[in-house]
Amino acid sequence: MDLKLTHVPYKGSALATIDLVSGRVQFYVTSIPASLPHVRVGRVGALAETGERRNPALPGVPTVIESGLKDYRADSWYGLAFPRGVPAAIVKRVGDLEQKGLAEGGLAAIFAEQGLEMRRNVMPKEAADFLRKDIAHWANVVRRAGIIQQSFSDTHLGVIKAGGAGNKDPIADDHRMRVADLLLERRSGADKASDHRSSSGMWD
Repeated sequence: MDLKLTHVPYKGSALATIDLVSGRVQFYVTSIPASLPHVRVGRVGALAETGERRNPALPGVPTVIESGLKDYRADSWYGLAFPRGVPAAIVKRVGDLEQKGLAEGGLAAIFAEQGLEMRRNVMPKEAADFLRKDIAHWANVVRRAGIIQQSFSDTHLGVIKAGGAGNKDPIADDHRMRVADLLLERRSGADKASDHRSSSGMWD
């Protein structure tokens, strides 16, 4: 496909949806839960599903693969993760409680209504294997696209810290400062260890 597109980095799906509905942009890629309410009332139209198979909430919408782009996959997922070293017994206990919660209280129906597909009884090893495959998938996308990794400079940290200037939300400001300080601490530690791997990219 010979498409010339301009990437517009929105801060959230709400602003992107407003511009899509008003005709300011022609299309955008977002999650099904974020777009489904607008699709159902006819405010926007769904062109394709970016996952490997059709979503039950939108059975009439084909996948990008079905539409002609072979091997295309771009889906989002949610999961629980622990820091390294947490005892297996605790991991199992939390996992059991999670599965119990998903099976009770109508959560499955709520998720399905939002276009979310649940995967139950996923064991830690299976989850780790999935994560490794997902990282490999996107690493290949980055290589094929020729995306260059950028270093995290003091300018980036300054932007993060200054981003809350005038913000009336002290919790958001505190979180921003903590993130910037943590990144600076990690970068300093990496420099001392002569580790040149970058922890940047999230805000570039």
